Amino acid sequence: MAKKAKKKAKKAGQKTGQKTGKKASKKGAKKAAAKGAGLAPTMLKAGKGASVGEVAGQFVQMFNAQPANEKAIWDALFHKKFASVEGGMVWEGRKAVQAKSDDFYAKNDVHSCTCEGPFVGSTGFGVRFNVDMTDKASGQRVQMSELAVYTVKKGKVVEEQFYYGGRPG
Repeated sequence: MAKKAKKKAKKAGQKTGQKTGKKASKKGAKKAAAKGAGLAPTMLKAGKGASVGEVAGQFVQMFNAQPANEKAIWDALFHKKFASVEGGMVWEGRKAVQAKSDDFYAKNDVHSCTCEGPFVGSTGFGVRFNVDMTDKASGQRVQMSELAVYTVKKGKVVEEQFYYGGRPG
């Protein structure tokens, strides 16, 4: 009975143009392996220079040592043409980001700011900022939490993006 089934399968393969036998099974195995190769993960790299983990660790250490010293952090860890994304807008380049920062400090008194993390990924890292500040215009003191995500390429931060948490009133 098994011989009849093999003959039928062989004839069916010939009718449809499919190959049968050892050569066909090897070819089919190669095709399956080639298809499966695209399913395997590949390594993500942030390029040459300091690793994402090194940049992230240094960022948190520098920030917590001196929270208001953004300039030193930018000098040490950021690309000179980095971008800052916040509130649906983007500031491109150090001068533009400096102007955004100056505007923030002109409008707010920051009483404290802590940095938690880092939370390291393959091409960047995140930190959580907890800020206690007073809005100068309204006199209202608020505690704010925000998540900042930094993209690292070739050992330098090339983009920062801020995500806001609740602002209890």
